[in-house]
Amino acid sequence: MDLLQIWVEQLPFNSFDYFIISMNAAVFMLSKYVANLFITGRPHQTTGQRLWLLRTLNLILFVSYICAVLFQLSVVPEISQTGLLLLLSYVANQLISYWALKKHGRLKQIEDKEIHSDTYTSETVSLVGSFILLMICVLTTLNIWGLESWLQTTSVLGGILVMIFFTKEYWIGDMISGLIILYNDQLQPGTIIRIKEKDILGVVLQVSLTQTVIRDLIQRHEILTPNTTIRNTTIELLSNSPKSGLSDYVDFNLSYGLDLSKVEEFLTKIWEDSCELEKAINNDVRPRITIVDNGDHAVTWRLYYNINNIFKLLEARNTINRVAYICSIEAAIGLNTPLTHELLKTPPENKFSRR
Repeated sequence: MDLLQIWVEQLPFNSFDYFIISMNAAVFMLSKYVANLFITGRPHQTTGQRLWLLRTLNLILFVSYICAVLFQLSVVPEISQTGLLLLLSYVANQLISYWALKKHGRLKQIEDKEIHSDTYTSETVSLVGSFILLMICVLTTLNIWGLESWLQTTSVLGGILVMIFFTKEYWIGDMISGLIILYNDQLQPGTIIRIKEKDILGVVLQVSLTQTVIRDLIQRHEILTPNTTIRNTTIELLSNSPKSGLSDYVDFNLSYGLDLSKVEEFLTKIWEDSCELEKAINNDVRPRITIVDNGDHAVTWRLYYNINNIFKLLEARNTINRVAYICSIEAAIGLNTPLTHELLKTPPENKFSRR
């Protein structure tokens, strides 16, 4: 203990240095809780990137400060003040985003989960607040390091403008598209959409300034789509359906020669049995049965039905197909496309034929 005490006393640290070291160590150990603090209600967001950024920034500042103190450099105060400024700016930015989301966002329920979603107002407030905070941070940093003269030249402003000019193609288009999508207020979290060009059928989880997060209803994974892509494609809003529910259909290829009333009875039986198995199908609205094509090999019959719970779209369709298979066996009506032409086989060439 005496040797440890003597070694500690010989270190070139004062009370303020130990305060800075303790604060950096506390932030590093509690960084996981800090990263998780302001994203409550956003289950589609992960804390990995925020946690990595916070710990990396904290570690770099901590090592720089320790080295400056050990080598008795004259920039110790500047490093400590810059480190505190960056850490406080990070927390302040999270507070601004959290306040904007709570004040101007909306609470949506998606698949039995409540999440906070951004709106045009919340994203605008968050963007303006972050920009003001960035300007304050830059000006304060220049003042700490005594670089106020940089503001009197065009070097800093010119560098920022050049950086914005060369990176505008990567973010400004998505940002403008994101603001337009939020302003139109049609793609809200919880909206079921279908994008045929991208083969996407899913529910919107979030619309940010750069991308739209969609959860695929088939494989249940999340799809990150740039906002410019969303703006340049045709989107079907499946959630905007009447009170009777979304109208969906399943096609069946049946052979010619079947009695019309027998086919209608067969398809109605499929619908009735499916309603008993899947509650998402609206049994108050009778099905519609039509013929959509008289093909060369089969007649295409279409069974229309309505769905109350839009999130059960695929489950309802799978239930109807499953019940149709069972009913086809009971009614002896084949669901396979019948073969109505004869395949002519070419006789094999005689290898002993005269050339």
